[in-house]
Amino acid sequence: MPGYISRGDREPMGGLFAYADQTTGHVARDTSIERAVEESRNGTSADRALQILALLRANPLGLTWKQIGEKLGLHHGQASGALSNLHKTGRVFMLREKRDRCHPYVHEDFRTAYTAAERYDTPAQTYAGKAREIEREIAAVFDI
Repeated sequence: MPGYISRGDREPMGGLFAYADQTTGHVARDTSIERAVEESRNGTSADRALQILALLRANPLGLTWKQIGEKLGLHHGQASGALSNLHKTGRVFMLREKRDRCHPYVHEDFRTAYTAAERYDTPAQTYAGKAREIEREIAAVFDI
């Protein structure tokens, strides 16, 4: 597989996962949680992230999730989930331009090649994410 980097030690890698539980994230369903925990435990998530980073490092103009998926044999959820984590942790950024109705992602090493107006340095926050943030702020104020 082109651009494959093996994680021989299979340990979680700091800076690749945006979630406190060191997974790539999941929804509140048993199967989703089990998949996320297993992929984190066995190194699949770290391998996928490292493969994507290597691929993006070799493509300074960036790649869309579709292009990454085609090159690495990943489906939408696998590619976009890994890219979301890498974006949240600052390892990649997203261009504002669109290619085939998708935004390309670019490796952090090429950030200075693009102006602030050409890129999204942080991912969009979902309504659920905003609600959780507000709940945390309220809990902190009232020491709940």
